[in-house]
Amino acid sequence: GLAGAVNQLLQRTAVWTVAFAHDCYLKEQRRADYRPRPEDDAAGEPNSRCCLQLTAFVTKVARAVQAELDADIATAWLADVGVRVFRALLEHIRRFTINEFGAMLLARDMARYEEVVRQEFPEAARTVLAP
Repeated sequence: GLAGAVNQLLQRTAVWTVAFAHDCYLKEQRRADYRPRPEDDAAGEPNSRCCLQLTAFVTKVARAVQAELDADIATAWLADVGVRVFRALLEHIRRFTINEFGAMLLARDMARYEEVVRQEFPEAARTVLAP
C-alpha cells in the first residue's frame, strides 16, 4: 500500500544520498587536496570543493525530509542517513596522506561537516559526534 511505497521511496532516497556522498568523494576530492604545497592557493581555501558540494546537497535533502515527513519518521531517517554519510566520510578521509597545510584544510572541512551534521541531522550527531 501507500506506507510500503513511502518506505521504499525513503530507502531509495537514503541509498541515493549516501551514493551521492561516495560519488562526491571519488570525483571531487583530489588526492592533493590535503597535501598542498605552501605556495598552492588551496592551502588557504576555507573548505574543499567536495566539502562544499556535499554539505549543500545533504542540507537540501535534510530540509526536504523535515518539511515533508512526520517529525518522528524524519528524525529516524535523518539519524540513519546522517550516520551513514558521516561513516562514509571517515572511511574516505582515512585514504589520504595529509601534510601540515592539508591538515588545516581538513580541519576546516571536518568543522563544516560537523556543523551540518549537528544542525541538519541532530540525532545522528548524538551517535557519531562527541557532545
